[in-house]
Amino acid sequence: MDSWYHAPGEIVLSIWLKEVEVIYDPFNIMSHVIKESAKLVYKPSPDEVEH
Repeated sequence: MDSWYHAPGEIVLSIWLKEVEVIYDPFNIMSHVIKESAKLVYKPSPDEVEH
């Protein structure tokens, strides 16, 4: 379990939010962010890969 707290304006789409389960969001702030984050695809560039 992980918890973090941010103001609504600080929340951005992230690859790390792909499979997040929001437990408590009474104002439904996170649903759009979670839904759009699920569409993100991370593809490393050749410079990011170590041989």
